[in-house]
Amino acid sequence: MNDIDDLLDSAFDDYNHGDLVQAEQKARDALIVSPSHGDCFYLLGLIAHKKGIFTQACDLLNIAVKAYPEQKNYRLALAEVYQHHGDYEKALELYQPFADIPDVRVQIGWIALGQKKLERSRKIFKSLLSTTSAYKGYHGLAFCHRMSKRLFYLKKSFKIKNDPVVAEDIVKYYLSVCCPQKTRPYLLFVQNEILKSKCLIELKKYQDALPVLNEYIQKNRYDIDAFVLAGICAENLKNYQLSENFYRQAISLDPDNFDAHRGMARLMMRQKKLPQALDHYQILCRINPKDKETLLAMATTLEGVGDDAEALGIYFRLLTLKSRGLDLKIKGCIERLVKKDAKLGKQFAQGWVKNYPKNQIAQKLLKTLGVFLMGLSFIVLPVKADYFSDEQNWDLVWKNRMAELGHPESQYELAQIFESGEGVPANISQAIRYYQLAAAQDYFPAMLKLG
Repeated sequence: MNDIDDLLDSAFDDYNHGDLVQAEQKARDALIVSPSHGDCFYLLGLIAHKKGIFTQACDLLNIAVKAYPEQKNYRLALAEVYQHHGDYEKALELYQPFADIPDVRVQIGWIALGQKKLERSRKIFKSLLSTTSAYKGYHGLAFCHRMSKRLFYLKKSFKIKNDPVVAEDIVKYYLSVCCPQKTRPYLLFVQNEILKSKCLIELKKYQDALPVLNEYIQKNRYDIDAFVLAGICAENLKNYQLSENFYRQAISLDPDNFDAHRGMARLMMRQKKLPQALDHYQILCRINPKDKETLLAMATTLEGVGDDAEALGIYFRLLTLKSRGLDLKIKGCIERLVKKDAKLGKQFAQGWVKNYPKNQIAQKLLKTLGVFLMGLSFIVLPVKADYFSDEQNWDLVWKNRMAELGHPESQYELAQIFESGEGVPANISQAIRYYQLAAAQDYFPAMLKLG
């Protein structure tokens, strides 16, 4: 019997130090020797719960409870499993006989909170303020109130005892209200490596966060969030190859992980690998077609690779999602597209005005292009090109067309060309004519030129 007890003591030590594999193996070895030993089922149940195997944890702990109903630890462990998985009625049934114990009352209070019985949960947590579990009472009260009062109770709890769970909740609060600087006094007490890493990243302490994540990944090789966070750290430390390895590891675990693909797209953009970045943005748009940040980044990338038509399509999709501040981007795309494909560019301009008739930038652009909306059709004004031909510099042809359509800046630039004779025969009379046309529209440089 002593040998089994020693084996189980060793197994519990392994469990407490996070070595679940060794703990489970020793517990099963003990179970072979003593098939009815309650502690074997109890420990195996705890391990199953730690692994997230709810059904197996319940089955094993139920065996322990039925075999030894007087064992408080077995019943409380089973109650905790039920509580964590939302089966509050069964949990309460197991907790109730021990309700005089402050720590058990804490759990009953959390269950009442989970059932949205705020008054009952407040009453339970307040009853703990005069006990040795007062800090847990304040911790519970923090979640019975709105965010404005939550921090007050969390800090009261932490002042009584520097509990890691309370410290983590304070850190989460500050992160949720975008105040990472205020987390510094509590970081020393945070045991959750992922939360600590997130906080260090918010503080831009990438050099400190990466070792924490590397150590965590060694023990948790299937945690996708850890790989993504490590990728962010390496990326900001400009170790792009390491960052890519972390992101790819996350994608291998979950091919549709949004954060991993977003990290890869951002990483490719940093390295000016636009086609590769575009591949990841396309995956992101498939995963979440309404994410504005992704759509905007993808449109910018498409502009970078010269695909203005596709970029315009995305900008217009963003307009339907009520995005703002896109007018100048759309205008720039259309202006570039018209130089490549005049007809397509004009169609985009017409569609912009048709769907957003009150947009002054769109209206002005259409007028500049010589396109006037008439029902569902448009008219292109005639163009005089006495001095330019399509074989000459396209920019000169464009300036001439815009000048004839009444664009003052183009009129002024064309007047300068005629005056200097750059690329065309010098013609002072034409120069004066275009200066006068621009000045007539109150274009200050032309007015200054004419005196």
